[in-house]
This record gives sequence, structure tokens and C-alpha cells, in this order.
Amino acid sequence: MEIKKMIRNLFFVISTLLVFYKFSEHVYRVRDIKFLSKQNAGDYFKAKDLEIDIKKLNKEAFLRENKYTRLPTASGGLNGIVTIYYISLCEVLVLYQSPRGCVGFTGRDFMNTSVTTLTGELRYAGEMSEGKMKVLSPGELHVFRSGTRHAIEMTPNTTLLLYSRGFVPYTVLAVVYDLVQTSFDPLLALQTFEAYAQHITFGNKTILDYLKKLNEKFWLVVAKTKHFITNLYTEYCPRSIQNGVEELYPLVVEVCSALLANVYASLLYVWKVVRQFGLDLYSRVYNMSS
Repeated sequence: MEIKKMIRNLFFVISTLLVFYKFSEHVYRVRDIKFLSKQNAGDYFKAKDLEIDIKKLNKEAFLRENKYTRLPTASGGLNGIVTIYYISLCEVLVLYQSPRGCVGFTGRDFMNTSVTTLTGELRYAGEMSEGKMKVLSPGELHVFRSGTRHAIEMTPNTTLLLYSRGFVPYTVLAVVYDLVQTSFDPLLALQTFEAYAQHITFGNKTILDYLKKLNEKFWLVVAKTKHFITNLYTEYCPRSIQNGVEELYPLVVEVCSALLANVYASLLYVWKVVRQFGLDLYSRVYNMSS
């Protein structure tokens, strides 16, 4: 029994790493965020109105206001104020405000970030770009792709709505490190890390909830695979062999089921990577042609 438990735990850990992106459920839909951000952009923008609209999308996920939901930030030289509406292991929705304007760089993250200008003006350019900076006026949107870095300029009183999907813990650690190394502000770095830890531990959608769902989904795949293997075994395997391996059968089925479930999850993950690559390639070709 101990060996069986060890095998189950081992395959669960492997599967957690393999299917992180595939089995992670996103609370918000991209098109809903795009619609809300464009609807609220302009001279008559009010943060409270935007909060009300976002709450309507998912009341359970929206973080209740506390000392950890509104923080100063200075990562990459981009000084401003961040209001956190939602944050988890794989998803972030925040309002970024720069009252005095700023100049800096984005980080090279494992996230795709949709940025919509609500007020003011945002200028950006890729780190290898030699041309003029592109401009985002109120209501306009741009997606900063994973693995890229951009120079940023913001005019005073610029407000942005940022929605990101990807591996959030890496970005949080990168921000904390940058605050210490570049801004020489260890207190703000500690405050930022504490806020993230609080949200994923005691927020509306915690890391425990995520792991429970991940565990349930994975073993559901294992159960279906086990049922398939059992049917093959009883229908096609000779009776003499079945009698000889009767004691080992449950363990063999458990291992084979977990293996097949991992193969299935891996194929889904590969498909997601290939699909994202195709979307990025199409986006770049489209931008070049336009």
C-alpha cells in the first residue's frame, strides 16, 4: 500500500508540472475584459464604475478592498499605483495609475498581458525596435506577448487596465527582485510579496482551491483510463494470465492509468504551445502587413 501511495503522489506531482497551463481555469474571458475596458475609457472614466462592471463578471473572484489590494509600485522604473482586482497562480487583473507619468521598461515575463489605456497616453516600443514609439490612446488595446520586453513612456494621469495570463509567481518574484536591485526599496518589495502571498492564501480563489481542482481533474482522467484498461483486460486477456497476475493487477492498472493520463495531458499541453505559437506568428504577420 505504501508503494501504491508513493506512485500516486509521484504521478500527481509530474502531472501538476505538465498540465499547469492546460488545467488552469481562467476566471475572466478576454473578450469581456476588452469590452469593459473600451466601454469605460475616456475623459469620463471613473474607477468605481469600472469596479462595478468587473464585479458583475464574477462577484466571487473580485477581491474585497483591504490594505493589500492597493499598492505603490516602481518596478522597471514605472512608478505608479496598482489596484488589484484579482490575482492567482495564472491570472491577474489590475488597474494601473500613473499620476505624474513615468518612463521605464516592462519585464520579460511568462505571461501575455492585455493593456488598455483608459486615460492619458501610453507609448511603447520593442527593445530591438529602432523606429518611433507606438501610441495607445484611450480605448486602444495592445497585447504584450510572453518573453518580450518593451520601453514604456506614460503621460501624467495615465490609467491602464491590465489583464494577464501565464505563470504569475515568476513575475511576482521578478518584480520583488527588481524593486530591491533597481529601486533600492526592500520595504516595497516585501510589501508586494506579502500582498501576493495573502491573496493566493486567503483570497477568494486560493492556491488550495486550485490544487484541489487540479487533483480532481487529473484523477478523473485516471479513472476513465482505468475503466478503459479494465475493459481491455477482462475482454481480451486469457483467463490463465489473469489468474497469475491477480495480486499485481490493481497496481499495474494504477500505473498504466497514470502513465496514459500523463501522455494525454502532455499532448494537450503541446497542442496549447503550438496553438499559441501559431497565434503569435499570425499576429506578427498581420501587424507587418498593416
